[in-house]
Amino acid sequence: MTETNVRPNAHTTLFHVAGMTCDHCKHAVATEVYKIDGVLQAYVDVASGTVQIASEHELDVADVDAAVTEAGYTLLRDEPAEKES
Repeated sequence: MTETNVRPNAHTTLFHVAGMTCDHCKHAVATEVYKIDGVLQAYVDVASGTVQIASEHELDVADVDAAVTEAGYTLLRDEPAEKES
C-alpha cells in the first residue's frame, strides 16, 4: 500500500489469511474486503498470506472474518495482527 493513496489519519491493519494461492484468491479477498464499511484500500499479498487494510476507523475483526470467509478463505485469528494508526 503506498502512502500517497491513503489518508494520513487512516487506520492500517494487517491480517493473516490462510488458503490463498493465486491471483484469483487475491481478487476474491479484495472484492469482499472492499465491501466492509469504511475500507479505503486493501492490499492482498498471496505470497505472505496477508491482507493490509486502510480504513476510516478501526475495523471490527468479525467483519473482516466474514468478508474473508465469504471469499472462501480463513482469517487466522491466532496470528498476531499489526496495527498502526
